[in-house]
Amino acid sequence: MDPQLFTAATNGDLDLLQNLTPLQKSLLPFQFSPNQNTPLHVATEFRQLGFAKAIVRDCEALLWLQNGAGDTALHVAAKEALPEFVELLIQFRRLLAMVNLNGDTALHCAARIGSLICVEKIVEAEPELCGVVNNNGESPLYLAVAAGFWEVPQVIIRKAELLASYKGAKGLTALHPTLFYRNYDFEMIKSLVEWRKEMIKEQDDLGLTPLHYATLYGRTKAINLFLQNESSSIYIVDNNGESALHIAAFRGYADAVEEILNCCQDSCYLVDNKGRTPLHAAVLGDQRKVVKLILGRAKQGRVMNKADCDGNMALHHAAFHKFYDIIEILATNEKVDLNVKNNKFLTALDIFNKHDLEGLRAAVIRNILVGSTGSMTMQHLAAEEIKKMNQEIEIEDDDDGDNDTNGIISIKKKESSYNTEKQKALEVNLLVATLVATVTFAAGFSMPGGYFENVGLSILSNKGGFKVFVIFNTIAFCCSVFAVLLHFHTSITDHYQRVRYMGIAVTFTSIAIVAMVIAFASGTYVVIANAQAFSLTPFLICGGFAFLYFAIPFCDPGVEGYSFLHIPQRFIRRKIVQHVRYEE
Repeated sequence: MDPQLFTAATNGDLDLLQNLTPLQKSLLPFQFSPNQNTPLHVATEFRQLGFAKAIVRDCEALLWLQNGAGDTALHVAAKEALPEFVELLIQFRRLLAMVNLNGDTALHCAARIGSLICVEKIVEAEPELCGVVNNNGESPLYLAVAAGFWEVPQVIIRKAELLASYKGAKGLTALHPTLFYRNYDFEMIKSLVEWRKEMIKEQDDLGLTPLHYATLYGRTKAINLFLQNESSSIYIVDNNGESALHIAAFRGYADAVEEILNCCQDSCYLVDNKGRTPLHAAVLGDQRKVVKLILGRAKQGRVMNKADCDGNMALHHAAFHKFYDIIEILATNEKVDLNVKNNKFLTALDIFNKHDLEGLRAAVIRNILVGSTGSMTMQHLAAEEIKKMNQEIEIEDDDDGDNDTNGIISIKKKESSYNTEKQKALEVNLLVATLVATVTFAAGFSMPGGYFENVGLSILSNKGGFKVFVIFNTIAFCCSVFAVLLHFHTSITDHYQRVRYMGIAVTFTSIAIVAMVIAFASGTYVVIANAQAFSLTPFLICGGFAFLYFAIPFCDPGVEGYSFLHIPQRFIRRKIVQHVRYEE
């Protein structure tokens, strides 16, 4: 493009145009910038309305020329939201139908930026443009909605109600993007539904309907509106076979789930491509409230015990993902069958036991699931019993033929794994006994209260608490030393004899520990006896820990406990299970 002409177009210099000869004016269509812009494009871009009018009057051929992007001057005016230029250029009706390289008309460009005045002028001039879609399949209405300009769609619907298209890219409709925005306009959604309610059942390339998007973002009012107009849309599934209820359940939107179930009670039986119901989805999303809601609405146990393609019902998934609360909700429902096995013949208890979890919470879950016994559980219990039997006896064949019988039962050494476990237990017991012996030996020569300097006798020897200290410290020392000696003696004999006396050593070590604690409490008491407010503190603290030591196996549902106290033990454990379940 001639530099003087380009400068005149940017500055609106009409003198240059007036001084052009007819030959020079005829050459104007051949004046291009590096972007293939004509002088009319440049004048429009720089908002020189007078220059644009003059150059159109002198050379109308410039109107139909397109730049490198395929835009006419009208496209540029629409993109820049220049209503005066649009009004000037739409007088040439053929210009309205021209599209750029993206297939956009000027109406597409104006709608994309939300230029309300430009949209009104173009729609009034050519309403049919509202039904044109670009190369991406996008209509002007869709572009305006997707960009969040709510007033533009209203103008298009009002002025071209029957001609306008709602189509968007990748199978989307104008209704789909309205549900995406955080501050979405429900009135806009309502007006779109009133205009074309068939959009509710339209699916995008992922198979998602506007109802799917509404449940994805928890738009309860929109869900209610969609169901009122097209209740059958709840039964439309996406490419994964998931309904809108599946999505709402997984995301945990209880209000949306309740709205759907109020409209379509049987929708809770819908299954996706993996055979999973909305209850499965709620469990996989760890949505306790939704799980309770679906269980409350389900009239039969069929949905609760429904298995997916892998044979897993909702309880199996909860056990696999260690969702404690959901396991309790499902397992305590009388309609849930705890003995249902998946395709691998595993119950929920089998799956949960694979985690090898510890703690009171895990023990409570096992206690709840204890009613289920699958192949894995039965085989595990049988294997444990056989292992115990093989550790005690072994049947050998008589290869020498000295006996007429096929085999004899003989007592043998423990198996290698069993030996390792027992060896560790023996080492721990020996270590504890040695520590107790060391502590009590030192305490015997460090009497509480000290000694008389001249005589060497203990100052507190006449106190009752001191006598208790001496007695129990001596008991602790003797019992621990006895346990150590027992270990020492059996270490030089055969291994079986050492294991045989292990119970005796453990008993004496336990007595030594208890005696040491009593000796400590009495020794501390005799020293602070004059401080009446604190004199009993050592006994209370030591007694509290002793009580805790014996109470834990009594109350913990995950351990065997004390068989001779099974009746009160069962009662206490039941109360603890209820407390853990309902308080946490």
